[in-house]
Amino acid sequence: MSFLKGVKLNLEIRKLTTSIPKHESKWPLHRKNQRQSKKPKWLPRSKSKFFKVRQPTPIVPEEFERLLKLNREYKIEMRSIVKYLQHENIDSALKKETTDYLDDKIDEIDAWNKEIKPHREKFIKNCELDQKLIYNEDANGLIEANNKMITELNQKVEKLQIEVKGYIDEINLDDEIEKSLEILIDYDFCIDKNGQMYREENEKLVKMLKDV
Repeated sequence: MSFLKGVKLNLEIRKLTTSIPKHESKWPLHRKNQRQSKKPKWLPRSKSKFFKVRQPTPIVPEEFERLLKLNREYKIEMRSIVKYLQHENIDSALKKETTDYLDDKIDEIDAWNKEIKPHREKFIKNCELDQKLIYNEDANGLIEANNKMITELNQKVEKLQIEVKGYIDEINLDDEIEKSLEILIDYDFCIDKNGQMYREENEKLVKMLKDV
């Protein structure tokens, strides 16, 4: 009988433990709704909560120098590439800004030209008409001045023909040329220091030549 009583107690205990949830099964029934106490501050941290740092593997000195050299070369190349790309980006941005600015200005100028075109054509036509009128007036004035000058010159020529004897004109030009060809001029003469001319007919010249 005592054995059966013990089996019944075990079965009842199992029923009670199986009915409790897993996260509450660790605690007894009388501490089910109580908060777990914190660990006191003066106790050290557990070993499982320490941050483990793996010790680096040892490197061969030759390999370390080689890797250091490669790292430096890599950094230099990367800096140069970054600077080159920065300059390229700046240049491309400036070129884009300038092209956009010029395109905007060209569009503004084209629009302004389209707006001003009829006024400009009208102004040019008026200017051409004014220039034609001015040119005609100037041409008429020049013609009148030229005719006046020709008449004045003709009057002067007629006056000289009356006053001057032997005046050469188109009528007596050939006769005067023949007369000038018939006149003989002797160019055999000497000039002294005082500027006096001596010809062969002059007695002073003959005496000077004899004395020499």
